[in-house]
Amino acid sequence: MTVVDLQRSASLNLMETYFALGAASGHARITHEDGYRLCLSSVDHPICNFAADLDLHPNAAARLAQLAADRTTFHVYRVPGETRHCADLLRRAGFQLGHRLTQMVWRPDFDLGPFPTLSLRAADSHRLRQAISAFMTEQFFSCQSGSFRRRVAEATSLATSLELYGIVERGKLVGAVMLCEQVETMGIYNLCVAAAQRNRGWGQEIVHAVQRRALQMGKPLVLQCEAALEEWYAKQGFEPSGFVDVFGLEQGP
Repeated sequence: MTVVDLQRSASLNLMETYFALGAASGHARITHEDGYRLCLSSVDHPICNFAADLDLHPNAAARLAQLAADRTTFHVYRVPGETRHCADLLRRAGFQLGHRLTQMVWRPDFDLGPFPTLSLRAADSHRLRQAISAFMTEQFFSCQSGSFRRRVAEATSLATSLELYGIVERGKLVGAVMLCEQVETMGIYNLCVAAAQRNRGWGQEIVHAVQRRALQMGKPLVLQCEAALEEWYAKQGFEPSGFVDVFGLEQGP
């Protein structure tokens, strides 16, 4: 797989994951429009109000601006492999870059070395999916309202095309990860460790366990992370391959 092919496959993995979560969030509908793919809901929540898979032209960008103006939260995702022209059109329509994630990839020819293999527990029941989903939401959105966390956790639990795994120690979840497996790639999402259990190597162990699984399947791993985590993932063998840009409608004074 060439660098360009891998970059595009990583972007497709991200879109598959986001739309799977959006579709599971309740009251959401997903449509293919001229210039983008859309997830919309009457629920005022960012997980189910966004556009991605862009092939924009001026009229499409203007329609997105109208949609965003009618909602408290609406994001447009531009992923690696989509032209800069899309970003220019979004800015002209009134959007601004609000956030940027680094896309990173790991190839299965990387030497893992003699690392111990952690046994991840698959969420093979609805009850365990609910528990792991709630755990993930608590780690990432602890400052958000309980209603917000419940909606995100419910969507995560119901998006059954996405695999959930946890680490259980003494009967308690101490870490978790979500995987999106496609034909060409395996995506890592929501990797998290309980606050009281951090700096004990759990995160690295989770990554190594997923890497060994990907190695057995001959698939590259892909992920998106904050810039602050780029160096940590680089130590696990990941390389940057582009940026995921998150646009929101520019707010007036």
